[in-house]
Amino acid sequence: MRDDRETPPGGGTESKEVPILIALHWASPKQTAVLSAPFILANSAVGLAGAMARGQMPSPVTWAYAIAALAGAMIGTAIGMCWLSQTVTRFVLAAILAMAGLQLLLH
Repeated sequence: MRDDRETPPGGGTESKEVPILIALHWASPKQTAVLSAPFILANSAVGLAGAMARGQMPSPVTWAYAIAALAGAMIGTAIGMCWLSQTVTRFVLAAILAMAGLQLLLH
């Protein structure tokens, strides 16, 4: 059973806006990927602030992980915007959402 204090899978995989924006044709897969980044950043910052408000302190290596995540996001955005077609972007997003759904079902 899942503990209420346990953190669910992150990285925007639980973002409900991604499939909605694409399914309703409000944004292309590339636009949706770009729009998700600020939401994920804000969600992560609020989560960190909430954990710290409850007395939990981040690991000393948290900042290294944050820098690595930022670098990965920048590289992924550059690859997605410059080299991936809309179709490939759609398949990548579908695979990520499928993995997140599977992870939620298995926990």
